[in-house]
Amino acid sequence: MKRFDFFLILLLLCFGMACNRGRGSIDVVQHQDTTAPNPGTQAQNLNTIAQQPDTAAQLKEVKIFLIKLKTAIVKNNKQELLNRIHFPMQTQLMWMNDELGTKEIDRKNGLISKEEFLKYNGKELFDKEQRRVLRYELGDDVSAINLQTDQASNYYKTLVSETDPGTTLFNYYLQWERPDGRGDYWFGLVIGKIKGEFKVLSYYSKWPLKA
Repeated sequence: MKRFDFFLILLLLCFGMACNRGRGSIDVVQHQDTTAPNPGTQAQNLNTIAQQPDTAAQLKEVKIFLIKLKTAIVKNNKQELLNRIHFPMQTQLMWMNDELGTKEIDRKNGLISKEEFLKYNGKELFDKEQRRVLRYELGDDVSAINLQTDQASNYYKTLVSETDPGTTLFNYYLQWERPDGRGDYWFGLVIGKIKGEFKVLSYYSKWPLKA
């Protein structure tokens, strides 16, 4: 009888050890499952990468756009110019981020309509001197705008709201010495894509277009 009790106790001990090993292996499997990659997260990350703008490809498009725009300016093709400008177009002097705390910026004062553009065109805007230079200028002074680090990022952010998601703003800047010896002259254009087409969003120069 004692021998039977001994074997019964031994059998129960062996059964308990086997159960503990089984629970331990289950715990390991469960731990591995919690650290496995989440397919949904992976898909989301890939989608984010796919949505990043191809700046080099857009830059090529902008340079082609500039060639056509400059041709329209030089030939004073008003209808072509109207097609390549987004209205209302900003003509306010470009403001820097560090100016925001020292002076009040009137963001609406420089906006002009199609009718106002036709009024200024050839006079204060795209005048004879600008057309002269644009006849031979190659249009290489165009660059992508970094909305996070540019010193005029606040100015640019007021223009980006209507552009297509995932696209980049570009800045075209031209500076030269006037032939009359009155110093240098410069102007710039900000260009963005709206409904799949690049448009001029703003014009800025040394002097405000509107008084």
